[in-house]
Parts: sequence; C-alpha cells; structure tokens
Amino acid sequence: MNKILILGFGVASTAYISLLDHNKKKVSVLGTPFDLKKISSLNASHIKKDKKSGLVFSNNIKFYNNVEAVSYTHLTLPTKRIV
Repeated sequence: MNKILILGFGVASTAYISLLDHNKKKVSVLGTPFDLKKISSLNASHIKKDKKSGLVFSNNIKFYNNVEAVSYTHLTLPTKRIV
C-alpha cells in the first residue's frame, strides 16, 4: 500500500491513522463537515497535535477538509453497469 485514504476523523479513524503513521504509511484524511474545526486547527499549527487525544502526527499524514456534504450512497454506486 503506497497511499491510503481515510474518510472522516472520528475516534476509530484517529486510532487507525496513528497505527498507519507508526508504520510510516502515507495517509490522506478527508474530514466530513463535522471535522472542519478539528482539521483546520491541525493544519494551522506547526506541529500536527490532536488536542483531544494528544497524538502527534508526522508529515506522512495529510488532512483535508470537505466543506460539502458527502453522499455515501453516491460513493458506493458503481460508475458502469456490469452485465
């Protein structure tokens, strides 16, 4: 696995991110609208430290905000019809 995408930045994904970070994997975290404040504060600080959990993330972890709502049904629908 070279690149990993994680949707959301809740408790479970934070634990998974810290495990991947420990194993030096490149991870992109796409936050939901609920994660906007948390991700914005991480990106604004020089050291990526989660205030709630106390975890410090390396530069292998990239955080992105999603300002629009994501339809998980839309993400799971096939783009081509398989016959």
